[in-house]
Amino acid sequence: MKKIFPLSLLLLACLALGACGSQQDAAAPMPTDGGDEAQIQLDPSDPLANYLNLSQLPQETLSACTQALNQTSENGGITAKLHKVMGDAMTLYLSLELTYPPELADKDPRTFGDSITEATLTTADGLATGLKEQVRQIDGNTMSYLFAASFGKEALTPGKEVTLSLSDSLSGGSAHTFQWTVETQGAFRYADLKDDGDAMVGTVILSPFGLTSDVWKTDGLDQQALENGLVLLDQSGNALAPDAAGHGSGEGTLHLEYLFFSPLDPSGVGTVQIGPYAAQFNA
Repeated sequence: MKKIFPLSLLLLACLALGACGSQQDAAAPMPTDGGDEAQIQLDPSDPLANYLNLSQLPQETLSACTQALNQTSENGGITAKLHKVMGDAMTLYLSLELTYPPELADKDPRTFGDSITEATLTTADGLATGLKEQVRQIDGNTMSYLFAASFGKEALTPGKEVTLSLSDSLSGGSAHTFQWTVETQGAFRYADLKDDGDAMVGTVILSPFGLTSDVWKTDGLDQQALENGLVLLDQSGNALAPDAAGHGSGEGTLHLEYLFFSPLDPSGVGTVQIGPYAAQFNA
């Protein structure tokens, strides 16, 4: 089996190692060595569980965050299968695979691996977000993908219709469309983000699979430091390790989004620290 890991995954892995000031948990499947030597083994029967470290989620929460879809689309000689999604109303991980005709799969492996030109998740009310590729593997003429979608707010609520659209360059831009009704759900917590003078400087929304924050007071702060400076503490002040990768956008108000590669139960979080600011949650 050939394994190809995109640069975006390596960058996210580096961010995850730096988040929360903690070492990568030995049981977590995120790679630490990078490149083609990175060892992620995607079990076809449950690739999401092999990529995400789900050990911090109670079984009840995990069940509520998981939805099996098993949908198939065929177009341009390519068969696409969407197996499973896992996440909450803000963040969703998706497991899918594409099987190509041999004449297309015989192309250079890196061209073969980069053939998806568009991957978009759209809600019934028109909210859309591009999917971020996390990892892919080649097995013969089949490519297995893991994608992540982040809306930055509660967009994927239970009962809402969503559409996944894929375009592939190897078949002349053939499109694959998947539609389903959201069943995944997760608990959310909300808190004010404050400075050391107890003045409110933003907001925080915490879920099992991610965190978003709108920071209003950014003068003198480095955006990258804020993106990399997320710390989660439990009610006793002990550091939690969600293995988070963050990015920010916006002018004036900075919108921060963090993906968790080790999802956790939000009820166990007491404090969120983002750079010099903090948000407190009651027990």
